[in-house]
Amino acid sequence: GLAPDWTEDWIASFAAGLAHDCRKYGVTLSGGDTFRAFGGPVISITAWGEIEPDKYRSRLGAHVGDRLFVSGSIGDAALGLKVRQGDAAYRASPGARDLLTSYLLPDPPVAFAPLIAAYATASMDISDGFVGDLEKLARASQVDFSVKLQHLPFSRPVMEAIELPGALETALTGGDDYQFLFTVPVKNLHEFRKALVAISADATELGIARKGDGKVSIVGADGNHL
Repeated sequence: GLAPDWTEDWIASFAAGLAHDCRKYGVTLSGGDTFRAFGGPVISITAWGEIEPDKYRSRLGAHVGDRLFVSGSIGDAALGLKVRQGDAAYRASPGARDLLTSYLLPDPPVAFAPLIAAYATASMDISDGFVGDLEKLARASQVDFSVKLQHLPFSRPVMEAIELPGALETALTGGDDYQFLFTVPVKNLHEFRKALVAISADATELGIARKGDGKVSIVGADGNHL
């Protein structure tokens, strides 16, 4: 949707960016339409994908004893939104520019897809926040997870801002991480770790799936639940 003051330069820049993403992620663009949007530009994209049934790892498949992993780092984009919204404390953080980039230009780790298909029992993306999405996986698979706060993969920009008011809660519950939560059975751990090294990917082991009914707890350094 284009506002009345659209320019050819803006459309050319947008099209170039969309073409770059199509090439990067192997997407074929099909169709499109434009309309007037008097409140400013509006962009809506519907993405369709296919996967072979035997390679699909939903949030339903975690078993007791499986190891929980998360790709990349968490919290960057959620704190980046604080920067985007003009919060003075976050804008003054040393890593403010990196946080903002994480929010505006997410870089989902698609290289994990074949590893998850080959070695994981369950998986899901983190788009609605680490804690909330882990709870979804736990409930769907009917297992419990206890995660130690010191094990969570926070980037340096997040750590530089983590003492700001509300920063820890935002990092744990804010959205737009676009990382992967997944579980790997013990029998697959050795080969999975070798595969991680082979593609220079970054994943952090967070805990073990326990018998339960879908509960998640985050445990601080003092042993108390957050």
